[in-house]
Formats: sequence, C-alpha cells, structure tokens
Amino acid sequence: MLYTSFLNCVTNCLKARLGDSFLVSVEQIPKNNGTAADALCIRHKLESASPTIYLKPYYDAFCSGIPLNDILDHILELYRSTILPSSMNLTPLNTLSDIQTKVVFRAINASANRSLLSSSPHAIWPDLDLAFVFYLFLLDSQEGQLASLITRENQQSWKVSDRQLLELSMTNTPRLLPLSFQSLSQVIGQDLGSSSSCYDASFPLYVLSNRNGIYGAGAMFYPNALSRAAIEMKCEKLFILPSSVHEVLLTPYWEQISCRQLADTVYQINTEEVPVEDRLSNHIYTYSLKERKLSLAFHSPCPIETENPSEKQQEQ
Repeated sequence: MLYTSFLNCVTNCLKARLGDSFLVSVEQIPKNNGTAADALCIRHKLESASPTIYLKPYYDAFCSGIPLNDILDHILELYRSTILPSSMNLTPLNTLSDIQTKVVFRAINASANRSLLSSSPHAIWPDLDLAFVFYLFLLDSQEGQLASLITRENQQSWKVSDRQLLELSMTNTPRLLPLSFQSLSQVIGQDLGSSSSCYDASFPLYVLSNRNGIYGAGAMFYPNALSRAAIEMKCEKLFILPSSVHEVLLTPYWEQISCRQLADTVYQINTEEVPVEDRLSNHIYTYSLKERKLSLAFHSPCPIETENPSEKQQEQ
C-alpha cells in the first residue's frame, strides 16, 4: 500500500470506529530544517484540543508486517491515554507575567530554517549559522513534554521583544532543562537521538545535552557549560561536533586533527544516520577556555537538508 493510500485508509477506518461525535483529519505539521510531518488529529466535537499523532512510524510498522487493525488499536489507545491541554490545570497565558517563567529556547540551524525564523521571534548567531527559537515549556512528565512555539502573534499579544524573550529563556532553560554532561561510554545504550557510536572510538568523546535529551544541543549555550566541560576534560580547547539538535559531542582539541576530516565525518553521519529534522549543523565548532569563546572552526559547504538515501527509498 502506498503511503498516501495508507493515510486515507487509517483516517477512514478511525472515522468509522469513532462515529460522528469525533473529527478525524491528517495535517502537515512544520518541523525543523524546513521539513514537515503528517500527523493525525483526533478530536471530540466538545473538545478544543487534540493530540498530535505522527503517522510515518505507523506506516513503517505496517510495511514491516504489523496488521492494520493492530495499528488502529494502538493509535486509539494513544489518543485515549493522552492528557490534553484542556484537561490540565494550566494557568492563563495572556500577559508577560503569565509566561515569563516558562519561556525556553531551542537551538536550530539558521540557514535551513529561514521560513520558521521569518514568522517567529528568535535570536541568531550568523558567525555560527545557529539560531534560537522560543517555546513555552508547559508540561514535563513521564509521558513526555508539552511545549508550544512562540509566534509573532503571541509576541505582539504579550508586548515582549525578541531581546526580552532571549533573556527570559537564558534564565529559564537551564533551570527547567538542567545540563547533562557525560562521557560517551556512560551513555552507550541510551537513545539520545544521535549516531555517536559511529564515531572513531579512539577519540575521547563526551555528550553535552539536557537531562531530558530533547533539543539538548542548546545546552552548550548555558552559562559556563563549555568552560566547566573543558575543565573537567582537563583541556584548554574543545572541538564541538554537532551530533543533532538533541546533543553535541565534545572532544579535546588536537592540532593534528583535520577540521575538514571531522566535518566530512559529521556530514556522512548526518546524511546516513540522522533524520533531516534532527540535524543541527554540518560545521565544526571550537571552544577556547582561555578566551571563553565559542567559534566556527570549519564552515561546511554541504546543506543540512541533504536527504538520507535510506529514508528516500522508504518513501518511494
């Protein structure tokens, strides 16, 4: 069954199961790096919100032999177990005072997200080809996180500037999403969303993220995060390898290591192992403890959006 046929089949089957009291539709949700994902929206007519259920994993499961009825059962179970914003005790979010302790940032690639940046308040570091977009961090539980992108419309309603959002997020993000810094050997076997196991094991690698491992690459911008890492690694300078938007890898700076070679490795792993929406950069960065400065060491000419050949084959 082709992907589009699968989407139509799932939608129609769920409509038949749920009846006329429910609205079932498929919407394209914008994602990182200019990508979009098909999501199923199920909403009772008396509800004002619906969970977002991404359908590509279910299509992959169907192609691997999972019966359609089992997939439909799982989707409905997920829908019924999801806590919706309308059923949570959320405080009103109408003024700056309502949201000022909830604003967090996420680090993304600047060049690959021009459309998103044009419609959202942001902070940008052109020398690094990186940017922050801002979210309201609303819920953190065992079931997952609930975060909502702050749009220009939100910004105008709250009468808050990009600079104010940046300052709030720099205070809130380390508090709400605390730093995680571990050697690679400590995190082997954990699913952090990267392909760190593909790197040469002879390099002493460390993983910098947040404790949730979700959009944790921005932790390298936490106050003193890189300086503390350099001190713990007993080195004056670091290479920073952008493993994904969820974490970065740190290794001591060695003069004999070629930045181009490192960039080629990052690019290869990005294109072969990391989904487009999870990629942060193909560039190589350094941090100097003496100068307390994060810098671009090698600018890769390869666009971050280069398709993963295996993903492209699956979609055909």
